[in-house]
Amino acid sequence: MQKLLSIFFSIVLLVSCEGTVVNEFCKYSASYKMDFSIGHTNIPLHDALNSSNLFATFSTVPYNSGYKIQSHTYGSGNHTEVVSEEILSRSSRIIGLNNGLIVGRSSLQDGQLYVFDQMCPNCYKSNNFTRNEYMLSFVDNGTNAECSACKRKYGLLNGGVVVAGEQGEKLFRYHASYDGRIFWVANPQ
Repeated sequence: MQKLLSIFFSIVLLVSCEGTVVNEFCKYSASYKMDFSIGHTNIPLHDALNSSNLFATFSTVPYNSGYKIQSHTYGSGNHTEVVSEEILSRSSRIIGLNNGLIVGRSSLQDGQLYVFDQMCPNCYKSNNFTRNEYMLSFVDNGTNAECSACKRKYGLLNGGVVVAGEQGEKLFRYHASYDGRIFWVANPQ
């Protein structure tokens, strides 16, 4: 009898949570790997991975037979933007919704590493396609990112939730790891 009651309450809990389960990571595909021990010089990305409250955006653009990575940092109290360019092979290309990611660590979340897509999730989902106007840019000393189309602000320090503007979904987040040498992003397809 006790076993039946346990099964019953488990089913009730599962049914009562239906529709409220939120996955921390998005379903979209992303793939990127950089090994800093073999001479990569991407300073903005390296700084964002090794500091709290400093975020970098980076994206790739076609360049000759490979790709060129462009990085920008904007952190708390740092009002200047640093740009770094580095030539990568075709196998190193970032795959995201519009080929741009936001990377950083939050002191509010015990140094949690965040890798977000640079695309506004709400504009993307409501229009079902990517546009440059939906790309997020840093605001508020780099602690938030804003969409120029819908004017929503997303908190980078607290998991990418909407902090200003019309309510909506939080930023698309990717699985990522950094061990002090190798940074990788890998979301399943």
